[in-house]
Amino acid sequence: MELESFSTYPLEVLPNVLYIGTVQHAGDRKLHRQMNIVAHINCALDNDDPIFYRQNVTGKEKRLRGQRVLIISKWMFNQSVVIAIAYLIKYELMSLKDAWMYLRKICIPMQPSWNFMIQLAEFEYNLQRTDKLIPLTEDDYYER
Repeated sequence: MELESFSTYPLEVLPNVLYIGTVQHAGDRKLHRQMNIVAHINCALDNDDPIFYRQNVTGKEKRLRGQRVLIISKWMFNQSVVIAIAYLIKYELMSLKDAWMYLRKICIPMQPSWNFMIQLAEFEYNLQRTDKLIPLTEDDYYER
């Protein structure tokens, strides 16, 4: 019971810009005031389609750039990590591999499904207009 009442802060992905949190964080007005969070990317909706999550990020383009954004999800280290990687690819101009490695340093227990990683490779390909898809290798994914 004591641990349940313990208040935590969202995971900071980009200082003063991007955070990963929970549904509870999203509903905490005091936290929003303290952290100056102005927008949410909501992955907490019941939808298992990775394309939905990708579209959720790209549709917010102008509004989210430069503002404090909280990515919320029921599964903090799965879909929300995918959205954070997509954000880094799109707005910070990172490659998929660089975004993956950056988040691995911050959030070691993350391990989105391989299907999400393929979707992110396609997302990067479509944004960068490279001549081929550049997915992560298993060595990159598992840090061998």
